[in-house]
Amino acid sequence: MPWINLVSVYTNEGRYDQAMQQGQAAVRLSPDDAVVVGNLAGIYLALGRFAEAKALATRALTKAPDATVLHRLLWLIGSLQGDQTLVRQQSGTAYQDFLAAMKSADADLPVLTQARAEYAALK
Repeated sequence: MPWINLVSVYTNEGRYDQAMQQGQAAVRLSPDDAVVVGNLAGIYLALGRFAEAKALATRALTKAPDATVLHRLLWLIGSLQGDQTLVRQQSGTAYQDFLAAMKSADADLPVLTQARAEYAALK
């Protein structure tokens, strides 16, 4: 999809207005693609348009609840806005994703022990 490539090029060059235009075009064509929506939400975030970034990512999560990119964006938005509830919600998802990815690892790995303890503290 050419829009996603242009979004990346423009974003890397700091041309956020052009990246936003291409991102909006990509979302119109692929509104259920978590990566496409996440890219546009990230551009809104870079432009300081936190409410739009949060709304877009939140809406996209209804279609793609396991999209890590969207959870990370919401965590970052919560961190930047001082929204500790949002940070805790998204941190929980991040820990769940990490623990699921590491399920076949040695259960006694220190990083897993620490992650389990931190995740338990969030509840």
